[in-house]
Amino acid sequence: MEEIIFCSGTVPSSEIMQWMTRLGSQLRYKIAPDQSLSIIGSSSKNSTGELYTFEIQYNLANPYQRRNKRLFDLLFSILIF
Repeated sequence: MEEIIFCSGTVPSSEIMQWMTRLGSQLRYKIAPDQSLSIIGSSSKNSTGELYTFEIQYNLANPYQRRNKRLFDLLFSILIF
């Protein structure tokens, strides 16, 4: 089944509802809230919605990057003092 994802930050909710009605139930719909890293939606009014989130990995999770940052912090602190 095909899926359409609307962005609530750029499309008003009234227009989203109009499009959902116009396109019918053969498609699945999701709504991405403005300024959010998740997408919400349900395939049916009788079932709970699904939540899709984006996994963010920071470079500091890597031990090599953590060591480089620590070295930078120490050198910068020495330079400032």
